[in-house]
Amino acid sequence: MTDSSDRELRHDELRDGIAGLGEHSIRKSYYPELQQRIAELERYRVLFDQSSDMILLLAVPSGHILECNESACRDLGYSRDSLAALTIFSLMPPSAAEHAVRLFAEAQESVLKKETFVTTFATAGSGNLPIELSLKTVELDQSLFAVADARNIEERVQAENALRASEERYRTLFEDSRDAIYMSLPNGDFIDINQAGIELLGYGSKNEIMQLNMERDIYADPTARRQAIQRLMNDGYLKDHEVQLRRNNGDYIDVLLTSNAMHDEQGCIVGYRGIMHDITGRKKLEQQLLHAQKMEAIGRLTAGIAHDFNNILTAILGYATILELKMTGEGPMKQYVRNIVASSERAATLIKRLLSFSRQRPLFRTSLDANSIVRATGELIAEIIGEDIALEILPAAQPIIINADKSQVEQMLMNLVMNARDAMPQGGILRLKCEPYLLGDDFIQQHGYGKPGEYALLSVSDTGTGMDREVLRKLFEPFFTTKEVGKGTGLGLSIVYGIMKQHDGFINVESSPGAGSTFRLYLPAFRLDDDPATRQASPE
Repeated sequence: MTDSSDRELRHDELRDGIAGLGEHSIRKSYYPELQQRIAELERYRVLFDQSSDMILLLAVPSGHILECNESACRDLGYSRDSLAALTIFSLMPPSAAEHAVRLFAEAQESVLKKETFVTTFATAGSGNLPIELSLKTVELDQSLFAVADARNIEERVQAENALRASEERYRTLFEDSRDAIYMSLPNGDFIDINQAGIELLGYGSKNEIMQLNMERDIYADPTARRQAIQRLMNDGYLKDHEVQLRRNNGDYIDVLLTSNAMHDEQGCIVGYRGIMHDITGRKKLEQQLLHAQKMEAIGRLTAGIAHDFNNILTAILGYATILELKMTGEGPMKQYVRNIVASSERAATLIKRLLSFSRQRPLFRTSLDANSIVRATGELIAEIIGEDIALEILPAAQPIIINADKSQVEQMLMNLVMNARDAMPQGGILRLKCEPYLLGDDFIQQHGYGKPGEYALLSVSDTGTGMDREVLRKLFEPFFTTKEVGKGTGLGLSIVYGIMKQHDGFINVESSPGAGSTFRLYLPAFRLDDDPATRQASPE
């Protein structure tokens, strides 16, 4: 290689030779070898200027721009003379300039270099143009140069930014959606799920769900997923398909599933994406409405039958009583009459229960302390539940005033207590509890019913045999019983249900086989000073 001054002179001659034939004729007297170079360059001039990439010829190591093509002038907004006064380092950000300086230094010390990286060039309009820059060092006539091939990637960057923004918007919609959104592989393994899906299924984090399989761990019935996929294949999509899923705690929820398939470039299915809309609350409301309508219809029918039967029974009981009074002495006939009277009285009691279930009996409401009813019921049943059953009475720490029919509330508790006793043939614990309860929106959302406010919560719980889901579903239907024939009328819990409705209250049950049962009665409560008319009412 020549010294630096001679190298700079050669750079000037090469640039002038490329610039035009008129000028190069003057220079060729100093460097005859340029004539051949220029002739060769003329053949590439058209290709050089027609290239869509920006091409710069650079001095090494100074980085001065010796030559540029039309694309460089057009994209950067400089004239050729303006670019000739610059170095490539002045066009680049500091980090990229340092990289180019290091590359030129290494090329001087060892072998020629070539590298490609993404950076920006400063334009004449003070903007920054994103480029993909390829720097290659070359040696010509024992002089070191560099060729910079810069591709304008502004459109590509804009497209990438638009794609990134679109993905960000999708991710925002995905994560902020109130419905559960998921993606899964064909075998049911999860690919992704949003926060609403994590909460819907009752897990603590996405990582937990990523270890699960939809068919094996999420669907209540594994065959239901295969049926849903078959329907999707037949129709091309799946919309509002009702399925039942299993939450982390074992509870079942009802959801509407909308789903479609994801395909690769060959059209093969690589997964499924879908939206799950929770309709558990709506299903509960529908079931409650159907149950209420059924109970109302049965109540009306029962009331009509009970009234007619009561009239007949009154006549039977009256004549039997008269017959008993007219008979003198003791004998088999008189005993028969007494049996008729006793059976008629039992039938009359059953009629009263039917009328109570059908809400035909009037309420006699007074202001009561719910604690007093719990204590009185506890004292009454203490002697009849059996020695093998431990009784726990847990009144609230302060009075809880309700406006209720005392006899009917006591009847409810007695019915529940007797059922609890029968559910513990081998003994256990029977707990009767009273406590204040503030019913809020979370309760309504969970159970699908209720009215916000203060309530007296009466609960009867046992450690007995418990009930399965099928029994719980029919629990309050009239004449439904799990007891042996002759040991139950099936009206006890129906009467409890009817009394709670009359008192504008709510009832729910928690039970599972082998784990006992808990009945919770929510009766509206109020403070004595809320209503002056109740201040003198007896708490009993």
